Formats: sequence, C-alpha cells, structure tokens
Amino acid sequence: MLSTFKIFSCQVLIAVLITRIYSCTASSVTTVQTAEGIQNSGPKVGYWSLHNEQGTACLLAIMAIQLNLTNSDLPYLPRNTMTNYRLVNAPRTASASGYCQENGTSFLQLQWKDDYYQYSCDFQFKMTHKPAGKPVSEWKMDQLDVIISPKNKTVAVNSNQSVDLYVKPQTLILAMTGFSHQTFVCHQGYDFQFQPQDGSIRINNIKLQPFDVTNGQFSYKVFYCPSKDKHQDRRFHQSIAPLIVGGVLAIITVIVLIVYVIVLLVARYRDKDHYQTVTDLQH
Repeated sequence: MLSTFKIFSCQVLIAVLITRIYSCTASSVTTVQTAEGIQNSGPKVGYWSLHNEQGTACLLAIMAIQLNLTNSDLPYLPRNTMTNYRLVNAPRTASASGYCQENGTSFLQLQWKDDYYQYSCDFQFKMTHKPAGKPVSEWKMDQLDVIISPKNKTVAVNSNQSVDLYVKPQTLILAMTGFSHQTFVCHQGYDFQFQPQDGSIRINNIKLQPFDVTNGQFSYKVFYCPSKDKHQDRRFHQSIAPLIVGGVLAIITVIVLIVYVIVLLVARYRDKDHYQTVTDLQH
C-alpha cells in the first residue's frame, strides 16, 4: 500500500513539473507588431561591390536598407496615393557605383526606382588616423545622403526639383567606425534621422569593408559594432530567462523520472520478496 502511494505521488509530481515547463517556455513567445499596427515585410539584404581599374574588388557591402519617409519628404506624390508615411525598401537589384581609397576616401552610391521616384543613397567612408600601437588605420562613415527625384514629369507638380535628405556627420562618425583590413559587422544596425525633414533611414544586417579588400573577399578579422541599445540586452535576458528555467525544470523532471523508476523497481522487489516470504511460511 505504501509503495502504491509513493508511485502515485511521483506521477502527480511529474505531471505538475511538465505543466510548469510548458507554461514557462510558452510565456517566452511574444508577438511583435510594427508601429500603428502595420505589418511590413522589411527590406531584403543586398550585396554590392566596387572594383578598381584592375577589376579587383576594393569595397564590399552587405546590408538591408529601409527609408521611412513622410509627406514632407515626398511633396510631389499624387494626392490619391498619399499616406502619413511611406516605407521604401532598397531592392537587391539596386545599382552600385563609386570609388575606393582615393585620398583616403571610399564612396558608395546605390540607386533604384519605383513607380514615382528615383532614389540615390550615398555613403562616404573616410580614413581618419592610425591609433597608436595598432597596425591598422581607423575609418569612419562621415556622409549619408538620400536624394529623391520624381521619376517623370507627369507625376510631379514641380518635376525639376528633388529632395535631398542627409544625416548629421557628427551622428555618423559616432556610430559607424571600423578599421582597415577588417570586416565591420553590425547585425542590429542603426536608425538615423534625416535633416531637415522628419524621415529616417534604417540600416541593419551590415557586413562592410570599405578599405583594403584582399582577393575580393571579406577579411576573416571581424570588428563588431558595440551594443547601442541597453533595452535590447534587457529584452534578450528577459527572453532567455524562461528558457533557462525550463531547462532546469527539465533536468529536475529527468531526475524525478529516475527516482520514480528506482522506487518502482524497489517496490516490485519488495513485493516479490514479501510474496516469497509468505509462500515459504505457508509451506
């Protein structure tokens, strides 16, 4: 009778632990929604490169680019297509042009178009100095401009005008800094506000080498951008904590199962031994 009670208690404990593990792990799943409830597929990651006169790759760039533009950024859009804002994703097919390492400067221009506009996104990287005691030089991105021009005269009120948006150089220099002969990697990316309008540009999944490319490939030496969002680290810890708790509870469950099996085997052995003793006494 006592053995049966122990087995039943173990079964109840296992059921409680399994329920607890499910509730902990399930609570870590959250639903992410974009601003104003609008779902956006997001930009695709593109690969672009520039080549020198010898045909050798001298600048490599992998990144995803999204423009968040307002009506003030797009004043010539037909009224029937106007919204509070417009998300524009740079396509993978955007054409790349520019130059590499001219007077310590590399320049990358990406161009694409949609039904109404032509877009030009300009990046400039400048070699700044060589830190003391280091064999590599430091570079910074000191220019990021977006020029938006009407695609044709039929959709624009003033088709000869274009909108020139830029990011403050001080903001760029503090954000994007790397070293020569190294690959700059920044998965979380950056959000930059435009001047003088209210729009912004988001660049993420960045893998970049604007200087000293060898054999047309990214350097195996990688410089990772620092974490710029403390809340992002906090969200990471909040999401990983339930998984750790679930893992601990899973280990406890395994231990309980082992104990359960041992108790069951001992109970059966004792019952068998008790039965054998009773049988011997009867004889």
